[in-house]
Order: sequence, then C-alpha cells, then structure tokens
Amino acid sequence: AKVGVQLGISKQFTDIEWLGLETETYSDRLKSGLIGWHSSPIDKLFFKYVRPQESGNRAKTQRLFLTSKKSKLYVNFLKSEFNFSLYPYTDQNIDTSKHINKLVENNYWTFNLDYKQAGIGGATCGPGARYMYLLDEPEYQFVVHLNTKGDWSNNEIVYHSNNYFPYPAHWMFKSDQNTLNQDIKSIKFNNIPHPKYSKNYQNALYDNKLAVCGDYQDNWIGFQGDTMDVTINFENYDKINAVKLNFCHDPNSWVFSPQTIYYQTSTDGINFTDLINLNILFNPENSSNIYIQLQNIVVPTHNAPFVRIIAIPIKMLPQWHSNPGEKAWIMIDEILINK
Repeated sequence: AKVGVQLGISKQFTDIEWLGLETETYSDRLKSGLIGWHSSPIDKLFFKYVRPQESGNRAKTQRLFLTSKKSKLYVNFLKSEFNFSLYPYTDQNIDTSKHINKLVENNYWTFNLDYKQAGIGGATCGPGARYMYLLDEPEYQFVVHLNTKGDWSNNEIVYHSNNYFPYPAHWMFKSDQNTLNQDIKSIKFNNIPHPKYSKNYQNALYDNKLAVCGDYQDNWIGFQGDTMDVTINFENYDKINAVKLNFCHDPNSWVFSPQTIYYQTSTDGINFTDLINLNILFNPENSSNIYIQLQNIVVPTHNAPFVRIIAIPIKMLPQWHSNPGEKAWIMIDEILINK
C-alpha cells in the first residue's frame, strides 16, 4: 500500500538526477542506500525480474529533476521526503504478467511520486511488514512542487488522501490512540526544529510513540547543523531521577549522534544552574561508527522540576564520509523517564 501520485510523462525525458538514496530502497529496507546526489538513465531504474513485479523504488528522496534534450522537470515535496520510481509499463501490465516476455512497453513513462509506502516485510518467503512500517493513519496530506523553471516554484498541488486515493472498504485504518507521557508537563523548544522534521514537535518527544532509526518520516525531530535546545517541565519531579534521550546515528543518511551534551536544572524554570558537560563515551566522528544504531543518552535530573538539555552536533560531515563538509543532522525521538 502507498499514498502518492502516479503520472504518465513523455519518453522525451531520458535521464534523472536525485538527492536521496542511491539504490533500490523501501521504508523497511534502507541500509543498502547511500544518501547524496545520484544520476541514471531512466531506462536503467527498473529491474526486469523473470516474474514481473514493481521495482526500482528510491526512498528518502529530497528532490529530483528529469532531463530531456529541450527541458528539465523539477520535483520536490514540501516539508517531507518522498519515494519515486519510473518504468515504461502500466501497473496492471506488471501485475498480470506471469513472465517477462509478457511485458508491453508504453510510449510514456509511469512516474510514481509517493509520500508514504508500507514496508514490504518478508514478502512471500517470510512475515509481513512490522507495525511501524504500516499505513495506519486515517488520512494523509502532502504538497508536491512540479515546475520546469529550476527555481522550485511556489505553485503547489495539494492532495488529501481521502479525496484522491480511495481505498477498498475491507482495509482497516486505525488512528494511533497513544496519549502523552503523564510524567512530563511540557517541553519547550528554545530553537525550532528544521521544517522537514518538525511535525507536532511540541508533543513529539513525549507522545509515547517510538520511532524507528532510519525511518524519519514519522516521530523524529531534526536539526541540521543546528543545536537542539529544550527545557523539560516535569510532573511529580521528586520521583524522577533521570531522563533517557533517544538519538539516531545513521551516517549514510547524514544523521550523527550529538558530539556534546550540556544540561542545567532549575526550580522555577527561570534561574538555572551552571552548564554541566555530560560525559559521552560514543564518538560520532569515529570512522568505525559507520553503522546505523540508536544511541540512548541518560541525563540526570537531580529531582528538579525543570531540566534544560543542549545537544550540539558535529561541525560537519567528516572526511571519511561520502559527502564531507556538509551539515550533519541531529535526529531525536522519545524522551523516556527513569524513576
């Protein structure tokens, strides 16, 4: 299942460049992809399996453009990453063909631009997709930018999934009914997260929804090249001795665990103690730490009603990275309570 737009575009477009993951990737199969600018002839994106099936999806795309001899078509989604795929067949032709020789090429490209996709799981040889990779919201809304000017036009095409993408009646969509963590009164952001990763940021860090490291569409709050600075106001603070911060470390996606973390405590939310440098043993810039992992960092609260936490990113992507010198991301999910 997926939510997005399918277009038919002229085969005069022959090449594509995109900023995102390089290889074929899906929401629950991301580790093989390196993020960066990539290019390919369009006719090389689709893999022809002996038993035809949809293929060639690229996940975590930030923007792309298609090239013909006369023009370019620029595409991006407002405030979100997206998936794309291109092939010269209709979906019906792919689904009904039992062998590769039954595929019939069209005189146009089928162009898929997907805001959300469910995971593939183990497909026919294993279990289905895990719950965090399912499409379980009652409605999705996204904004697509399409233009040929190269200036990322402000003209917007807005789609509401309920209106444009009806689903069969036997599909069951249920909203997540999780409530906010009752040990936290509020979290104040002293600097605002990046617009792409700021959905419901006022509550996202204590909404009891645990995100998946590597899948940044939901629940993650992001800062690119910027400090995370938050103040937590606790309920029943005398029973709370520490909080655990969940940071993702995913160098292939330009996401690095913070290099330095400071914290302060306060009894009134106005006057804070001196900054205390938290001793972090994990070195995010070490070239041996190239694998995706969740970093749990514990910050003591000293039973104070207010704790301010400042997380500082690495200055830039290190020299061993495929894109050295670019700004790194800090991605944080849930703040958990230790009593």
